[in-house]
Amino acid sequence: MLATSQCVRHCRGMHTRFDDIVDLWPNIQAFADDLGVPYVTAQSMKFRNNIHSRHWRAVIAAAQRHGFEGISYEVLVSIKPGNVRSRSVRNSTGAAA
Repeated sequence: MLATSQCVRHCRGMHTRFDDIVDLWPNIQAFADDLGVPYVTAQSMKFRNNIHSRHWRAVIAAAQRHGFEGISYEVLVSIKPGNVRSRSVRNSTGAAA
């Protein structure tokens, strides 16, 4: 179960990023278990900031079981996949661009 401070931070209001939704769970393994996917699949969802629509039903059902508010098809549709937080862009040499 989530710590109260974590739930207060995430369970209220509008979710605008897929990785924020993944962060509702205590860890990636718990998220993976709830969705019935391998750990690496859940890890990729968080890293890529994208949850494929074939998993949305499981995400919504798991969120409801855990009492996470504000997770619905409408919210998931409204999130733009891959909206990356200010990560530096790297060129082919690995240097920051």
